[in-house]
Amino acid sequence: MMDTQSKRTGSGRIVLYGFMAAASLFVSRAIYTKRRQQQQHQQDQCKFIYVAGDRSAVGKSSICLALIKVLIDTKTLKPSEIGYIKPQTQCISATEVSRYCLSNGIDCVPIGPIVFKSGYTSQVIDGLHNTREHRLNLIKTEIENLSKGKKFVIIDGVGYVSVGSVTDIDNVDVAKLMDAYSVLVVRSGIGDSIDTTNLLLSYYQCKDRRYFNDRFLGVIYNFKTENKSHSL
Repeated sequence: MMDTQSKRTGSGRIVLYGFMAAASLFVSRAIYTKRRQQQQHQQDQCKFIYVAGDRSAVGKSSICLALIKVLIDTKTLKPSEIGYIKPQTQCISATEVSRYCLSNGIDCVPIGPIVFKSGYTSQVIDGLHNTREHRLNLIKTEIENLSKGKKFVIIDGVGYVSVGSVTDIDNVDVAKLMDAYSVLVVRSGIGDSIDTTNLLLSYYQCKDRRYFNDRFLGVIYNFKTENKSHSL
């Protein structure tokens, strides 16, 4: 009697262990499949990089153009896989990077939804340009529309890093909005260059330290030929 019961108990344990093993295998495969799907989704997602500067005419657009040309010349990406946009601007004149994009089959938006024309700041303060959320949504929608079918979108900044802060949307806000990687272009030199860099990096950290730690790539000192013994 005990032998029969023991056999039944043993058989039950085998069935239970078998069920647990099958369940574990099923869960493991489900987790693996989910991770593969997430990895594939991340690979398929468009990447964004934001090019900010320490002032106007420091070379932000030139760096954007250099990035585009490197990606194409090295055959890393096709022109159809790249996008360029300047979502906020102080100038509506055609730039070299926009002309290059238009003549080489690269989708671009050289003038985005926010233009800092004369009187714009006062109008924003007076509430004539809707809410901050509305204006951010205009920017995001424009960038997302451009990014459809793209693998890499370059976002060109406006002025220096804090430009737009009086209207509550500056360069860092737009970069964060798209979870974009960021680089900072700074003028060549020694004292002014380094001091300005420290000031602007502090601004990034003050706005969002986590974003700065996770997404800020580094500083590019735009080369300038000088007869100085020390210069960045």
